Amino acid sequence: MYMLKKGQEAFVVVDGPMAGRRFEPGRRYAEIPPQEKGRFEKIKAKVAQGEEVGKS
Repeated sequence: MYMLKKGQEAFVVVDGPMAGRRFEPGRRYAEIPPQEKGRFEKIKAKVAQGEEVGKS
């Protein structure tokens, strides 16, 4: 999981396979645009109580 680093503003990807996707501060993302990886920090995924990662 990833989040925008502190101080980064929201942006919309304009090219590549993720074109048109909007990224906003405070939201978590499973995938990020590789060309913008410097704007993100890797975080641990939170698991809801009673839920296991990888289970449907």
